[in-house]
Amino acid sequence: MSDEPKNGPMPPLKLYWWRAQPNFGDAINARIVGQVAGRDVEWARIDKAGILAIGSVLGFEATIRRLQLPPAQQPLIWGSGLLTDPGDSFAGVRVGARCLAVRGPLTAEKLPGFDGVQGDAGLLCPQILPFEGVRAEMAYVPHHAQWKNPDKLEALQAEGLRLIDVRQADPWDVVAQIAGCEMVISASLHGLVVADAYGIPNLWAPASDWMAREGAFKFADYFASVGRRGAGPVPLDEARRLAARGAVGFDCAAGVERAQKDLTSVLKAAMAAKAPAMES
Repeated sequence: MSDEPKNGPMPPLKLYWWRAQPNFGDAINARIVGQVAGRDVEWARIDKAGILAIGSVLGFEATIRRLQLPPAQQPLIWGSGLLTDPGDSFAGVRVGARCLAVRGPLTAEKLPGFDGVQGDAGLLCPQILPFEGVRAEMAYVPHHAQWKNPDKLEALQAEGLRLIDVRQADPWDVVAQIAGCEMVISASLHGLVVADAYGIPNLWAPASDWMAREGAFKFADYFASVGRRGAGPVPLDEARRLAARGAVGFDCAAGVERAQKDLTSVLKAAMAAKAPAMES
C-alpha cells in the first residue's frame, strides 16, 4: 500500500537536528530518517519539528517545553537521548505513544509514560551505506571540540595515528571511513555507535576529564541499550596499547541487531499509521 495520499505525495517530514557545528553524528539524521520512513525530510526548528531523532536533544529547553504538553501534542521521538541527568528541569514531563524510541535506559527512566524501544538510530548507517570492502588500520575519532586546539591532534598524526575528522562537509564520508577500519578509538559518541553498527571493535577514549565524568551519561545510556560490557572510559594512550595487543573485542552484536530491528519497525509502523505528529 502506498504512503502517498490520493491528492499527491506526502509532504517532507519536519525533522530537527543540531547543526550549529558541523558534526557527522547530527548530520546523518536526514538520510537515516528519510530511508526508514520512506519520505523526504527537511530541517525544522525544534519548536516546529514533527520528529526528533539522533542526538542529545531531549534536554534542550525547547524540547522540555514540548514534552510538558499533552502527549498528543508532542513530536515523535525516535532514538533521541539526554546529554546529562535533567534533574528538576523535567518536572511536568510525561510522554506517550509518540515517544517511539530513546537512546537507552538512562534516558527512558527519566520519561514517565515511556513504553517504546531503545537504541541510537545511528546504528542504521549500514542501511544507507553498506560496507563490502576489506577493513584495515586503526583510527582515532576525536570529538569536534578537540579541533579548537589542534596541536595535540597534529602531534598524534605525526606519530602515525590516523585521525577521522567528524567536521567534514559530507557526514557520510566520515561514516565510510569508520566502516573501513579494523579498529576504532573514539572520543565521539557516534564514532562508537557507527563502529558498533558495522561490527567493528572499538574503545571510548574521552576528550576530557569532564567528558569521562559528568559527560559520561550519554555514553553509559547508549552502551546499556546494546549491552556493551566493560565499556567505561579508557585514556587514549592505554586504548592504543590495548588495540596494538589485539585486546579489544566486539561483544554487543546481538544488542546492536535487536536495536536495528526495533528502531526500523517502530518508525515504519508510525509511518503506516500516518501519525499526525509527523505532519506538524
